Amino acid sequence: MADFVYNLPRLLALHEAERELAAWSGPALAPLAPLTPLPPPTPRAIGVLSGSFNPLTRGHAALVEAAWREGIDGILLLLPLRAVDKEAVTRASAVDRALVLTEWARRHAGTGVALVNRGLYVEQAALLAERYPSSRIVFIVGHDKIVQIFDPRYYEEREAALRALFARATFRVAPRAGRGDAALQTLLAQDGNAPFAPGVAALALALDADADVDALSSTAVREKVGAGEPWELLVPHEAARFIREARPYAPPQYVPDGEELDPYGLRLSILAGAATGRLAIATAADFAALYRAARAETAEGYRWRAFLREQQSPIA
Repeated sequence: MADFVYNLPRLLALHEAERELAAWSGPALAPLAPLTPLPPPTPRAIGVLSGSFNPLTRGHAALVEAAWREGIDGILLLLPLRAVDKEAVTRASAVDRALVLTEWARRHAGTGVALVNRGLYVEQAALLAERYPSSRIVFIVGHDKIVQIFDPRYYEEREAALRALFARATFRVAPRAGRGDAALQTLLAQDGNAPFAPGVAALALALDADADVDALSSTAVREKVGAGEPWELLVPHEAARFIREARPYAPPQYVPDGEELDPYGLRLSILAGAATGRLAIATAADFAALYRAARAETAEGYRWRAFLREQQSPIA
């Protein structure tokens, strides 16, 4: 696992998958890791956790574990290239977030990963139903997300869109910030929501007694990393390894002459150079060595940083 952060062949393959999907004008889904070992039996029920995963947290893992306990046959971690209300996601690139997800999925049998170029659940449900026609699609969400799903601001024709969505998928809803089953039932009883209530049910989490799901949010992790506060226990070890090595959420450093040093920006520039062929690196060892050289407060490090700044073509 130590080398996965610098696994250049995998990173370049993920970059190509992201580039092709972003260029596709129509709705599309790009599987990155299969739901089951080959040959794959079709899961009867697929639990879909769709999000930015910026970063993957123990909160996400708790949702997956809860879905397994309730009889879901396979889990799909779905990463939209542009998530609703999160269009300006910064730092950890889609490629790097996909890298962490696929590494986490490697040690969780029955878990797959896919990219999608649509953010609305109704669009994602249509793609998933087409991809897995004999499976039941169950979206795993938090309370804030089910509120968003019923919000008319996201639809031109709300009722028609919700009918199409609930014809293809159901929802299991985990509590957030004290909003549990009572809050969910109140939401479902509102005008316009009641017809879809049969497709929504609560999902019970089994977090540690002292853990709060909101304290395990991606936002909380980013804020703690940026503030220099302890954060490691909030994320799975794949995410912890990536955050420590790549430093996507850390504030800039300054070398003695006042130059601003952005380690994660250097990583993105190196990946861009490898993807375009401007940098002749091919292995994880090459990548790791160059990244560390470019971060060094030395004359060689300064030369590498100057070269990488000239590229100005980071990977998304």
